[in-house]
Amino acid sequence: MNKCKDQNQNDYFGVALYEREISAEVTGEFILPDYQCEIRRILRVDTQVLPPAKYVSASEVEFSGTVDFHVTYVGSDGELYCTVLSEAYAFSVPIEVGGTENEISVLCGIRSDAVTTRVSAPRKLSIRCRLRPCVRVIGKRHVGAEIMGNEEDNSIFRRMERGVRLDCQSSLSEIVPLSCVLPPLSDDVRIVSADATATVSSATCTQSGVRCQGKVCVKLLCVSDGGEFSTRMKEIPFETENEISLCEASVRAVATVCDMTVNVGDEGVECAMGVVSEVVACVNAEQEYTADAYSSEYECGCITAPIAARRMTVCGGGNATLSERLSLSETTIPADAEIIDVCGKAYMQSCESLAGKYVFSGNADLSLIWRKDGEFGAQELHIPIKYEHSAAEDAAVACFDASVTLDGLRCRIDGENLCVDAELWVSADCMAESRLLAVEALEEGERYPVKRAAALTVCYPDPEDTLWSIAKRYKVSPASVTGEVGADRFVFVE
Repeated sequence: MNKCKDQNQNDYFGVALYEREISAEVTGEFILPDYQCEIRRILRVDTQVLPPAKYVSASEVEFSGTVDFHVTYVGSDGELYCTVLSEAYAFSVPIEVGGTENEISVLCGIRSDAVTTRVSAPRKLSIRCRLRPCVRVIGKRHVGAEIMGNEEDNSIFRRMERGVRLDCQSSLSEIVPLSCVLPPLSDDVRIVSADATATVSSATCTQSGVRCQGKVCVKLLCVSDGGEFSTRMKEIPFETENEISLCEASVRAVATVCDMTVNVGDEGVECAMGVVSEVVACVNAEQEYTADAYSSEYECGCITAPIAARRMTVCGGGNATLSERLSLSETTIPADAEIIDVCGKAYMQSCESLAGKYVFSGNADLSLIWRKDGEFGAQELHIPIKYEHSAAEDAAVACFDASVTLDGLRCRIDGENLCVDAELWVSADCMAESRLLAVEALEEGERYPVKRAAALTVCYPDPEDTLWSIAKRYKVSPASVTGEVGADRFVFVE
């Protein structure tokens, strides 16, 4: 048997070893320290999932990381408070890599939903959160571009075709420390909560990797002794470097804030945090493979294998505007209530290809805190969102992932309506599938009888015949066949 030989390690196609959105659960039991106010009623729990660390073995990929829970509650004194609690998460997915652990790319985006809480004591609570990891593992399927055997054997003929090879990598940057100082607070003002959101405005390939630039928006919710709420904000530019070996790749990037601390001093409010960026880089390249082969001297059968090759159709980012006007009658918010704070997250649930564009659809899940007559209330909102990204081709979606960051989220009451505005920063990728059939081996059989003399053969082809199919049928060199493909006959010399 003559098997296909890889010319080099670059003869491969990108194939999916695992593509699925799975479900994982995080639970935690927490006790607030004595210096924090007791819990009377929880208004909301906002989650932030930090990017996972990944460990690849021969049979599975393990993921681990941390979820931060921002718990906003009404204290025993009737005032508003917030505490940040953290819990580790871990999950794994089974894969079959066949000893090629160093030749796979693992992509994983995680969103959270279905957060439930239970307060069992004034300072004791439990939190349960469901995670929705979108896990994709892309491996390398090596293909033969040359038939092994006698290097002097000129009787073997091959029909070569070209497909698209996907090179894909992901990378986490080191944590970049950031800090800023906001103006001092009055003695009668305290900080209720502190949040920070990172957005990536540009991701550029360099000689050493991918440079991400963006901003971190710090937001402090404050309240005075008189019960007057105010918001203080500041933007900090950041830059990170991700190690990626692909040159001139299409990239998408998202950044996450971690380890935020706030200290109130005489000179101002000092905010310190870290930011980490996660990058996915993709490159499409042409790859030649043997689609068919035969011998003119002996019987041989082609052993072929189907390949579901992945190719990148979208990999990048952009932004869109969220502007929604809702009727207050559809909510529990009174018309004369005061909006204290709003936060939320957005995610994409589907993607489809329409007329050269890829349309991502999902939801923005918002959580509002309002106050009326000294009492606080909470309202959940679910607003449909869409984002369009142009593409070079109009191909069906095989898999996708998208991260959405809400920037500048604002909410106000206007008469009988609730107005919501924000900017959506979207980082997305899409992959399509090409079905290929490549030759893996030639099974050698009996030799043909020796030809004693040359003969002129005239063939009347079927409509679906080609020069290749005729040459293979009569076991001659394709170069010996003469005639036009569209003609009613071929002529060749044996």
